[in-house]
Amino acid sequence: MYRTLDVLEALGLVRHGHGADGREEFHVSPGTEHGHLYCADCGETWEIRPPQADAIIGAFRAADGFEVDLSHVTVVGRCADCMARAAG
Repeated sequence: MYRTLDVLEALGLVRHGHGADGREEFHVSPGTEHGHLYCADCGETWEIRPPQADAIIGAFRAADGFEVDLSHVTVVGRCADCMARAAG
């Protein structure tokens, strides 16, 4: 199966990224490149929205001239619902 995914990636039909636990995730192309937010408490994941993605990419580009491969970005933290449960 993974050889098939490698071939599909080489053909530009899928792209791979990495989850918070390091495992590979595959996304069908030609979707927009995106990173993920991962809640360490409940395990939910969300795509990083374009304005936040632009801020991340812009910050690294401005500071170091570094070009971020957003498909490999996973930010681990705590979602608003889990924060509210913990506080309440």
